[in-house]
Amino acid sequence: MIRKLSEINVRRLLLTSAFIALGVVVPAGAATIDDALKNLRSLPPAQRKAVLEENARKEGELVWYTSMSLTDFPKIVGAFEKAVPYVKVRANRLTQSTVITKIDTEARAGLFAVDVVGSAPVEMWELKQRGHSAPYLSPELKAFPAGSYDPQGFGPPSR
Repeated sequence: MIRKLSEINVRRLLLTSAFIALGVVVPAGAATIDDALKNLRSLPPAQRKAVLEENARKEGELVWYTSMSLTDFPKIVGAFEKAVPYVKVRANRLTQSTVITKIDTEARAGLFAVDVVGSAPVEMWELKQRGHSAPYLSPELKAFPAGSYDPQGFGPPSR
């Protein structure tokens, strides 16, 4: 059964994903994404949020590849940009099958343009298998029921 999230939970998920993506780009002292995530996990919640917000402000843009419906994803973008006005979302609406193709092609070319990916579970699993995603268990996951997200941190809560 597919579970619909409330608008607040969807916004929280997108905010969390965006901060994850933006926050791990340039944290001080981190050599790799894994190092950045390790550093973030070691911070107390308030400090973690401050670091993520600071990096989001510096980046100023979020690139989102999604296969979400044409009627739904603009609502998410609008809610996000209202809540986080200092970050502009560049959404790229793709079909489920082209999400993988685009990311795989970019990765082979050494281009890592996407910050956040939202697609069907099978595509998210494929990204993990190809090494195109990094695990992250957000403190925000406590708002979601157990079993609705990947406990290894490779996927968002079910939508």
